[in-house]
Amino acid sequence: MEGDMHTELQAMQSLLLEICELGATTEEKGIVRLPSFNDLAEKARNLGIPVSDTATLDDLRAATENACTNATESATADQNPVKTKMILGNETGIPGDGP
Repeated sequence: MEGDMHTELQAMQSLLLEICELGATTEEKGIVRLPSFNDLAEKARNLGIPVSDTATLDDLRAATENACTNATESATADQNPVKTKMILGNETGIPGDGP
């Protein structure tokens, strides 16, 4: 399960890199009319990233960045789950109630 999350995160990060490279290339070359990025949007959808049919490249980038952030936070939480006892010093969740 942990490997699957890592693989999915890597795929999202790779997609984000592709999106950023496309944006940088079009900006660098002064391209006003953006080439089709339907293949990148389809990759995003296949990874579970919600992308509308009318999304711009910036929308796609933002959605992918958000998905990467959420996946990273989720992976970190799974590795080090926070427990009530760690925060408050007891299992009941009442501050100062002892262990």
